[in-house]
Amino acid sequence: MRVRSDVERKRLHGLAPDARTRSGAGEGIYAAAGTRLTYDRLAQAARGVLEAGHRVVVDAAFLARTERDAFRALARDAGAEFLIVSCEAPPQVLRERVAKREAAASDASEAGVAVLERQLATGEPLAADELGSSARVETGEGEARIDTAIGEIAVRIGAGRRPGA
Repeated sequence: MRVRSDVERKRLHGLAPDARTRSGAGEGIYAAAGTRLTYDRLAQAARGVLEAGHRVVVDAAFLARTERDAFRALARDAGAEFLIVSCEAPPQVLRERVAKREAAASDASEAGVAVLERQLATGEPLAADELGSSARVETGEGEARIDTAIGEIAVRIGAGRRPGA
């Protein structure tokens, strides 16, 4: 099960996933209070999925260590495995992708290049003690590499089997 921050944030504000609010970085539905509510909602949804006996992927930026720690604790309390999937690409690749997505206006995320720049400037990198429970995925190498990385992660968390294994 995948719980996506962009969709849950819109639900919290009574909006359809494809609604456009034109909220700027740190404003409107993206203000600090809205972000806290969104992460609370993500935790509530993840907890429900785990309690139902399923695995859950929480799809969010997790820019702050405190956000990651809260979900690590949630997984521990639920007796679930915890893995941070750190998707990385060169900043210029990210800018191009975000600009293309923003122009299409067909995704739940409204994050444009200005939001990306803020994330790049303020995001807290994974600390040394987080690296053991993380998987780095280089997404700048194209779709084939991403698909391979997803397969590797699925095997790591026991959600998939390697061919021939």
